[in-house]
Amino acid sequence: KLSKLLTRHQGSLDESYYDWYILVTNTCAPTQLEHLEFIKEMKLFAVLDFDPYSHIKGVVKAYRESRIANLHLPSHYEEKTTIAEKISTLKLYEQPSWIFCNGRVDLSCQPLEPHLWQRDRASGVRRLISFLTDENIIVKGKVLVVFLLLSPIENQKDPLIETFCAFYQVFNGMDNMLCICVNSAIYQQWSDLLQVRLEIKDDLAKHSISTLNIELVNNTILKLKSVIQSSRRFLPSCGSSSVILEKMDE
Repeated sequence: KLSKLLTRHQGSLDESYYDWYILVTNTCAPTQLEHLEFIKEMKLFAVLDFDPYSHIKGVVKAYRESRIANLHLPSHYEEKTTIAEKISTLKLYEQPSWIFCNGRVDLSCQPLEPHLWQRDRASGVRRLISFLTDENIIVKGKVLVVFLLLSPIENQKDPLIETFCAFYQVFNGMDNMLCICVNSAIYQQWSDLLQVRLEIKDDLAKHSISTLNIELVNNTILKLKSVIQSSRRFLPSCGSSSVILEKMDE
């Protein structure tokens, strides 16, 4: 099921129906970090990260050990410039845009409680989503938004609920969405909270993975790649380029 949903029945990430992936994720536990290699194999356009400590001990820290990502805030997408200028400035299509959607502690951009996030940040994230899904940015239907829930969602006002609803409305349904919950308890809570806003119980179940732990998710997705890039490491070189270091060289 995971393979079919992630590639739209193509059975391979190399041959996936989707040109790009947008990842939406939250706080992870230290024990989960070693099982996130699969993220490095996805053709990520952007990541909406709701963990304000992600660069210190979260998903982006694990990702940047062997990958390059540009760290942004939603406000970076609101500069009054043309789409072409934004593409150039933000290096879209070149490297994944990793966007901290509920603060980033080292920038004195503190996380907000859900009710304050709704007041102060929700509209900015909605505008960000509108930009990322604009047909001038990504061909309609050729992007899959993957919600990777690594920890429980417990509040009806949680920013991820609002973010899910925004994507659902932009796409007019879940055909371009996938939810991966790393255990069934997280899924059940997520499903119950979403039902308050959207009547999508059957559709959500059809587009969700909830019976695989993070290790099995990782292994399943890695098998969808013909060549696993994660066995490589990147060394900084001159300018902003990198040199690939094969494991045998390490």
